[in-house]
Amino acid sequence: MKPVSDNASREDLHKLAEKLLQRRKLEAAEEIAYLLIGLNALDIQAFYVLGEIYQAKKDYPMALKMFNQALIINPSNLEILKTLKATAEEEVEYNRELEAQAAAKRQAEEEEAEAARAATEAEAALPYPAPDNYISLRNILVIHKQEEALANVYDCTDPLHVPDSGQTEISRELQSKAIKRNIPPILISGIHRSGTVYIRNLIAKKLNIPIHFVAINMGYSMDVVPTWVRQFSAGGNVSSEHIFPQYANRLIENGISKIVVHGRNPKQWVVSLATTRHASISVNEDPQDCAIFPELVGLDLRQTIDLHIKRELPWMLRMMQNWLDVSECRSGDLEVQFSMHEDLAIDKQKFFQNFADFFGYRWSEIEPNEDIQRDEKLSNANFRKGKVDEWKSVLTNAQISQIEGQTPDALKLQFGW
Repeated sequence: MKPVSDNASREDLHKLAEKLLQRRKLEAAEEIAYLLIGLNALDIQAFYVLGEIYQAKKDYPMALKMFNQALIINPSNLEILKTLKATAEEEVEYNRELEAQAAAKRQAEEEEAEAARAATEAEAALPYPAPDNYISLRNILVIHKQEEALANVYDCTDPLHVPDSGQTEISRELQSKAIKRNIPPILISGIHRSGTVYIRNLIAKKLNIPIHFVAINMGYSMDVVPTWVRQFSAGGNVSSEHIFPQYANRLIENGISKIVVHGRNPKQWVVSLATTRHASISVNEDPQDCAIFPELVGLDLRQTIDLHIKRELPWMLRMMQNWLDVSECRSGDLEVQFSMHEDLAIDKQKFFQNFADFFGYRWSEIEPNEDIQRDEKLSNANFRKGKVDEWKSVLTNAQISQIEGQTPDALKLQFGW
C-alpha cells in the first residue's frame, strides 16, 4: 500500500478533501484536512480547506481561526486576507439573521419545553436500563458512529487508507476488548520533557490498550479535535497530549470527565528542555531543530538556559497555573488530578497506582518485562535519565532566582516548588 506521507499521496489527500467539501461531506473532509496537518503542520492548503468547512458549518469563529492560521503561514497571500474579511462580514450578517428570528424561536422553545416536560413525565414511568448496560450501549453507539464516518471516507478513497485519529483496525479491536473490561478513557495533559510519553506507553503496554490521539500539534499546545475526543471518551484507551486548559469546555462537551495534569519542578524542567535542545542543535546539528529554533544556533548551554528561562518558562507556568484554576472552579464538570515527574522518580509503583485509583481501573506491580525501554527507532531523539535535582549543579544562583521569581506563589504552595 502506498504510504500517505509522500508528496504524491498528500496531493491525493488535498484533492480528496476538496472533492468531499464540494459534495458537502464535511465531516469526512474535516478528518482528511486534520490528517494533512498532522503530516505537515505548515500545510496552508489544509488550513484553508478547514476554514471553508467550518464556514459551511456556520462555525465562523473556527473558520476565522483556520483562515488566520493560513495567513500566518503566508502573510502575503491576498486571497486569504480577502477571505478573512468576507468571512467576518458573513458572520455579522448571519448573527443579524439569528436576531431577527429570536422572537419566533423563543416561542418555539417554550412550546418545545412544555412538550419536553410532558415527555419527561411519561418517561419517568418507564424502567431505565442498568448503569452498566447504559454505558455499554453508549460506547457501542459512539464507536459505531465513528465507523460510519470512516466508511464515508472509504467510499471516496480507493485504495487510499485514511485512519481517523491515528487508529488502526488492531487498535479498534483492543479498544473494544478494553471497554468490556471497564477500562476508562485515561487522558493525560503534560508539559514537554516531563515523562508523559513514558507514562502513556507503560499504561498502554501493561493494560494492553491502544494509544489514542485527541489533538493536533499547534506549536506549544495541542488543538483538541472534537470528533477524536468523542471516540476517545468511549473508553478503553490512553492519551497523552500538551492540552492547555482553554480546551477544558471542549473536553467536557465531548465526554471527558477526568484528566491528569502532569508537571515537573520548573528548575529541572528548564535544565531538561534547554539541555535537550542544545544537544540537538549544537552537538547533533539536527536540521529540523536548527530551522525551528535558529536563535539557539551558536549559543553555549548557559546562554541556552537563559533564553529558555526568559521565553519558555512563562508559558509552562501559565499552563500549570490555569489548570490549577480549572481544578478549583470546574470540579463538578471536570475532575483534575495533578502528578509530578519527581513522584514518578521516587516511587514508580505508587505513582501509577495513584493514576489507577483516580481513573478507576485495576493495577498491579510493574514487572521488569512490562517496563518501557528507549525506542530505538527514534534515532534523532535526545533521551535523558529523568533526574530530579540535576539543576542544583547546572543552574547559576542568578538563574535560580529568576525561575523562583517567575513561579507563582500558588504553584509553590501546591507543588512544593
